[in-house]
Amino acid sequence: MTFEIAKTRETSAYSQKQNEFYFPSVNSMMKSYALAEADAKWLEYETGTFNRFMQFNLVQNTFTTVLKCMPGAGLELHYHPSFVIAYCLQGSWKYDEFDWIAEPDSFIFEPPGESHTLRVLGDEGMTTMFYVAGPLVQLDKDFKQVGYVDAFSLRANAYKTYQENGWDTAYLDKITIM
Repeated sequence: MTFEIAKTRETSAYSQKQNEFYFPSVNSMMKSYALAEADAKWLEYETGTFNRFMQFNLVQNTFTTVLKCMPGAGLELHYHPSFVIAYCLQGSWKYDEFDWIAEPDSFIFEPPGESHTLRVLGDEGMTTMFYVAGPLVQLDKDFKQVGYVDAFSLRANAYKTYQENGWDTAYLDKITIM
């Protein structure tokens, strides 16, 4: 069974062909890719935390990263105006403001607007993959904004770090959707 999608002014039209699936690309600039671990560098974020960026989507202002935190580290108080999806790969962690604990193979969903403080539990540290839709707004203890990062600023900082260290910036171009 195949579904072919064709855009019209009024609506999307769907046609069906037996025993095949076909969805034409809506963005011919997007290419599939697989990443070699050696190409993706760990970049320090907050003290004891490191990001390995997997994608920057500058069209939708989203980013995907693998976050690694050393034992006792975490991310200070912040919130996201849009949703976040995460998958814990190693170690355990929690948000100080909530009762649940993320452990390996845990799926995490954060609805928009929840403020939280990430803390690593135990002596192992943690590694978690995050898909962040929109920015991360950093807050002080009085919930006043003290910082802001998004796909654009994180990519710009990553680009600068790669250049300063003599690393090939082609990796960052490969993972960026514009």
